[in-house]
Amino acid sequence: MRKLSNEIWIYMIFTLGLTTLCLLSSNNLIKAISQGTPMLVAIGVVLFARRKGKWKELGMARLGTGKGYLLVLLVVAVVIISFSIAWMMGVVQLPVITKINMTQWERFVFLVKLYVQVGIILGPILFALGEEIGWRGYLQTRLLHEVGANKAIWITAGCWAVFHYPFLFLADYTDSGNIWINTLLFTIMIFPLSFLLGWIRISSQSIWPVVLCHGLINYFRGFLDTLFYVKKPHWTYVTGENGIITILAWTILAVIVYQFAMQKNKVL
Repeated sequence: MRKLSNEIWIYMIFTLGLTTLCLLSSNNLIKAISQGTPMLVAIGVVLFARRKGKWKELGMARLGTGKGYLLVLLVVAVVIISFSIAWMMGVVQLPVITKINMTQWERFVFLVKLYVQVGIILGPILFALGEEIGWRGYLQTRLLHEVGANKAIWITAGCWAVFHYPFLFLADYTDSGNIWINTLLFTIMIFPLSFLLGWIRISSQSIWPVVLCHGLINYFRGFLDTLFYVKKPHWTYVTGENGIITILAWTILAVIVYQFAMQKNKVL
């Protein structure tokens, strides 16, 4: 593999270092900034870069394509399907309502109304923006120019996984299960998901469908986590962001997308 440029190494080292420092702080505002360090470092690096079209490379000037947004729906649907299968398996369940006069349907409607509030919707989107401007906007695009699309996606996936390790060990990123098993499953999950996000970025030439996809994954995961309030102790290994069902579904979808790309003689 070709030697990566100093610019990319600077980006990766500063992003991981700044993220870890933010999470080690006792200030909650500084901790919150940790989610946006990929974007902040990317902007800083691009400011000092000496090349034409450097801001356009981030992919913010285009809205994307219809096919890109269709793939977004398929990727997000996996989260819903995963929780649904876990529900049928009895791993996650709806709570038994006894203390308030409310049916399960009324509780569902209540949660839907709660989760369609602007603040609750914008939160996951903004956090996703803070990550994706850096990972798929800056890093993957620069790697694409240096090592090609395939390696760009997988290197970005590896960096994205490492970026989350401080969250896993310092910020209680997962609230149940063994930390080492969760870290292993999360690392495995990152690669098919990163391939799908990377392909959306390349095929649409825009960062916005990637941000939407990432944000909706977090949004629906939060909604379904609340909806299926009763969970088995091992539930996180089965469903959710890094559950086995989710990993398998995203892997299958990634293989299908890869085969489609090869048949169409795309860059992958």
